[in-house]
Amino acid sequence: MSSSQEYRWFAARCLELERHAGDAQTRAQLPQMAQISHRLADEIDATNKHELNAANRASKELTDVRRFGANQTTTQRSSEDGTGLNQSGA
Repeated sequence: MSSSQEYRWFAARCLELERHAGDAQTRAQLPQMAQISHRLADEIDATNKHELNAANRASKELTDVRRFGANQTTTQRSSEDGTGLNQSGA
């Protein structure tokens, strides 16, 4: 179970306990605890989404850098062995 799922489970449990709480103070605190737990779960999900997007961007940039490097190496080899010249030799 992920952290956000645990917070959501805890929030649901707080609301369930609220229905069975004997005193008014506990009944008042449990919904507040549930709300805070939901907010924390949302923040964790948002952070995870942001980190995943950043990782995806970094991976794409690394792939682009590797492709660029491979293209540069291919171009350099073509120039060195003459395969980059056109048919007229120019």
